[in-house]
Amino acid sequence: MMPDFGRCTPPWPPRTADGARHRARRPRAPSIRQARVEAVAVSASADPIVRLSLPSGTPPGTYSGRMQVDGREHAVEIVVEPEVLLRLVPARLVFEASPGERVPFELTLVNSGNVAVDIRGAYAFGLFDVAGPERAIARLVADTKEGQRRVDAFADAVADEHGGLIRVKVDAGEGTIEPGAATELKITIHVPDRVRPGHTYWGTWPLHNLKYYVRITGIAVARKGEEQA
Repeated sequence: MMPDFGRCTPPWPPRTADGARHRARRPRAPSIRQARVEAVAVSASADPIVRLSLPSGTPPGTYSGRMQVDGREHAVEIVVEPEVLLRLVPARLVFEASPGERVPFELTLVNSGNVAVDIRGAYAFGLFDVAGPERAIARLVADTKEGQRRVDAFADAVADEHGGLIRVKVDAGEGTIEPGAATELKITIHVPDRVRPGHTYWGTWPLHNLKYYVRITGIAVARKGEEQA
């Protein structure tokens, strides 16, 4: 039988892990209209297994209440864990740039989790040449010096293919983003000087749970006469 979850009403505010009361904005308490409940009997004599789906964004903490199943009331306690879940739009950045160039972008950051998240003013991550491993293997076969270990030669070749450290400056949008909120991020990407024209590089910007994909194709720096033309 489907349990009557309409009588299970968590108190507000819920308790956090340390027993303190969570003072964030009050959400609507889960109810039969908001929570998906399913009862599954393992066998005719076994107690039913109740599966509960709470609304997204329910604040973390411990919720207590009562649930009625087959006319009998049962005490229930639901522990909601913190969940960091960020999303950036567009889903990736793919562009061309010259070595050392600073490129501005506007992104939309969405917090789909249930906790507030802080966005710093600056980040950095590495760039890797997409064809680097193949060229490193080719060099390993052709240019290994006498007495040099193959693993050391391969490590040196891979290091030579590294595109350097890419830096991200958050020009607007730094600070705290609340659960369920969206904010506009204005960023400037500083392309490393090691990026070579004609080569394509990739990297991931670590932003809490998010690993944001960035792909850059190097282009030559235009001369002054070419820019005017």
